[in-house]
Formats: sequence, C-alpha cells, structure tokens
Amino acid sequence: MGRHDPARGVTDRRYDRRLLAAWERFVEGAGLASGVVPDVVGQSWMRCRSAYVDPALEHAPDPLAEPELMALRQRHRELIEASRPVMMQAHDLLSESATMMILTDPTGVILQSEGDAATLEAALDIRLTAGANWNELLSGTNAIGTALSVGGPVRVHGAEHFCAGIKPWTCSATAVRDPASGELLGVVDISGKRNSFNRHWLALAVSSATRIEERLSSLDSELRQRLLEWGVGNLSRAADGGLLFYDRRGRLTATDARARASLAAMGLDLDLNAHAAIEAFRADSAIDLSEATLPPWLRPEWIEPAVVRGERLGVVVVLPRPAMATVQSAPAAADFAIASVAHEVKQPLAAIELYAGTSLRWLARQQPDLAQARQGLEQIIQAVKRAGDVVSRVRGLIKKIAPQKELLDLNEIILGVVALMGSQAEEQHVALDARLSQHLPAVLADRIQVQEVILNLVKNALESLIGCEGYREVSIGSRALQGSEVVVDVKDTGKGLDAETAEHMFEPFYTTKSEGMGIGLAISRSIIEAHGGKLWAMKNSPRGAIFLFSLPASDG
Repeated sequence: MGRHDPARGVTDRRYDRRLLAAWERFVEGAGLASGVVPDVVGQSWMRCRSAYVDPALEHAPDPLAEPELMALRQRHRELIEASRPVMMQAHDLLSESATMMILTDPTGVILQSEGDAATLEAALDIRLTAGANWNELLSGTNAIGTALSVGGPVRVHGAEHFCAGIKPWTCSATAVRDPASGELLGVVDISGKRNSFNRHWLALAVSSATRIEERLSSLDSELRQRLLEWGVGNLSRAADGGLLFYDRRGRLTATDARARASLAAMGLDLDLNAHAAIEAFRADSAIDLSEATLPPWLRPEWIEPAVVRGERLGVVVVLPRPAMATVQSAPAAADFAIASVAHEVKQPLAAIELYAGTSLRWLARQQPDLAQARQGLEQIIQAVKRAGDVVSRVRGLIKKIAPQKELLDLNEIILGVVALMGSQAEEQHVALDARLSQHLPAVLADRIQVQEVILNLVKNALESLIGCEGYREVSIGSRALQGSEVVVDVKDTGKGLDAETAEHMFEPFYTTKSEGMGIGLAISRSIIEAHGGKLWAMKNSPRGAIFLFSLPASDG
C-alpha cells in the first residue's frame, strides 16, 4: 500500500484509472495493489470486505424516520448547539464552492448539514442527508466513516470510495471530541462532487472541529456554573455532609469541602477524575434511581436533579453529615470558650498596635503633627470599643445568647473589611478587591459577628498566599440567590486545600499554621449557623480556595 496526494486525483487521470482498476481487482477477491492504494484507504477497504459491504451500493442506507431523528438530535443537542454558529459562518464559503458541511453523531448518523443548495439536493441521491448512517461498515469507505474508525482527519476522493455510487464525490472529515474527557462525540465533514475538490477542505474540517470543541468547553463551563449556583442556592442549607455536582453526562465535576470530608469518611477517593460517570444521571435519559444503576455508596434519597425552566443542568447529590460526636465535654467546651475569646480579640488588638505605632511616629517628627496623632488615638478608642464588643459577642455565642441582629448591607461591611485589610494586603503585594452585586437584599444579622467572619476569611486568604509565586489576589464577592439568600465568597490564589485540611479545617483546634490556634473557622461556622446560614469551602481554579457563606435574605 502506498501514499499519495489526493489532489492528483483531480489532475492525474492515469492515477485515477489505476486506482479504479485496483478496486475492481480487490472486490473480485484479489489483494491490495502495492504502491497504488493509499494506506488509510486500503485499510478501510479491508474492513469493508470483512464486513461484507456490497461494493455495488449506489447509496447509504435510508435515513431514520423523523421521530427517531428528533430523538437522536435531542440526545446530541449540546453538540448541535455548539456546531450551529460554526456551520452558519461557513455557509457563504460552502455555497460559493458547491460543497456542504456535515455533522454526525459518534456512530456516523448525520445530525445536520449546511451549504450549497444544489449540492444538498444532489446529496439526497446517495442519502448524504440527515438521519442516514455513514459508518464505513454500512456505507463503505468514506471520510465520515473512516474518520470514525481511525479517530482523526481523513480525506477520501473519487475512486477511493469503496462503493460504486459514492465514487463521484469527494469528502474530508475529522473527529469532534469532548474537550474534557476526549470521548468521541461525532464528525465534521466537508463534501461535494469530485470536481469541487480543494486540498484545503480537510484543514477547514479540522479548524471547524476545533471551534466546535472550544464552544463545547465554553457551554460546559456555563452549565457547570449554573449548576453550582443552583445547588448552593437551593440545597446548601440542607447539606450537612456537603454537595457533589454531576454534569449532564453524569460526570462528577465539583465538590465542596464538606463533601470531601464525607467522601473520606466513606473511604472513597477524593480525586474527581477517579470517579466514573454515573450513566443514570445523563441528561439525555430519564433519571433511573434503582439500586442496580447506582454506585453501592450512593443512596437514591440523596439525589436532587437540577432543573431550571425545564432544562436539566445536572444532578446534585446531598450527602448526610458523617457520624461524629455531637456533645463536647466540659473541659473541651471551656477550652473552646477561652480560645474563642483569644482568637477574636486579636484583630482589634492588632489594630490598636498599628494605630499606636503610627501616632508615635507622628508625634516624634521634628514638627509633631498633632492632628494626625489625634486621629490615630481616636482610632485606638474605636478599636478598644470593638474589642469589647467582640468579647461580648463571643461570650454570648458560647452561652447561646441570641445575636444582636439588625438589618445589614453586606456590601457596606465588605467594603469596610477591604479598607481595614488594605494595608496588610499591600505589604504582601496582594491585590485585594471586591466584586459586589448592585442589587443585594439586606440580611438580619449581628454586625460585629458577621464582620469578624469576613475579616477571618480574608486574613486566612492573605496568609495562604505567603510564599506563593505568580499572580496574588484575594477578592470578596456578594450575590443574591433567587431572592431567598445572600452569598458572600472570599477567593484567593494561594496554596489551596489538601484532602486532610478539607476534612478537618472546621473542627476546633485543627490548624496547619505553626502559630495558629485552629479556632477561627470553627467560630466563623458557629456564627453563620447561629444566623441560619451555612459556611463551606471549595477549590478555586486554577489554584487557591474559595470560602463561602450564605445568610437568609431579609423580608423587610
């Protein structure tokens, strides 16, 4: 078997005659003509002969009936949606060159086509139309079927086709794959009568497939974000053991920190890539919750389909809280109380130290700046008052005294935290910013306690960036979820969360810091839960962590 440039098939009639003669001998039972039949074509001919494909076929099998075609298109609607603008943009070029662009499913059935009207009409004669199957084991050697067989770019021209009725055509095709998994999704093909051949059609097919894959990736990211928002907005308050997010193909795409702890307690792998897709969760089929279709660890009552206005975004699994002790001993409770006060009072004490040092520097100048020193002393008074408020609030929290709630604008509190932590961020060369929703409902909450939670999360985020290279950022965001909850998130590009930290970080006295007390996140979670909310964490992409908390939106 040899190699050749298919362009010769247009200009070199001698080659075409030799190839046709080699095909006639082959279909009569002879071997492949050495040096005449290209490798990829010869291998396809061999597969066709082994499958008893009739070389005298004039066309592909008849197309699917309309109901079957509609069901198939529904199954592959994401692929069709991603390809539609790509095919539409190629329309003028296809019309001017008497060609057509074809999209198939992974078995070779044509889902849709676009291009020159006359070519589309002529294609009906060989059943090169929606619903027809061009797998090479049914329709002989052709670019669609052979691209599916080899999994890559293929050009089949004129006499290279296995079936006689297809030889007047030329076609160039390549595979379309899932950007995340590499799974074969279908084929993009450029076809026309043989006199429309252009060596660049294969490049057009490859570039079109690439653009479709890019759109699939973008659509996948959009759906995943909508799935996460739906899960957080509807299920986070009931998810004691955390949430697992499965996309429309049944693949596990995201977990929160509580879920990783729950998975670890069940002895399951925390690596998302290690979890096989759950076929029962695929969006192209009805969800089957029978035990036979689910992994042994998964209970049907944990499963929540995410459906928004009739569109299924995926599935969220709501895990129960792992078995754990719920009653602290008296010494442990006392330790927690002492540590809580010590931890929470550190922030205002640090501010007092900063303001005092600044005031001394203003007074030590050759011409003391009394106005600036006075301002520093006033800030110290405010910090002392805040320290007293913090101690009172923490003591109330431990004694289960109800928080002193008022209607709060969380955006205002976030901006105050940004201003308070700005100097520390600047010293660490970290960009600190806020991403605030402009229409954020008020929440009924204790101002001091909520401020302490956000301060603690930002402080932890800044500490996670120590020693990290590359872009260093901490950002605080706010958003409303369906009008019933307000969510605040603190994102960083720091070290991120390993499995052990994710499992234990909300437990009192667990810390990864050499000088840490391991009490900040435990206190923060207690505060948020006392307000009827949830506090959890997720991995940031490409690195870092995201800590989020939700609070009920006020009706007033």
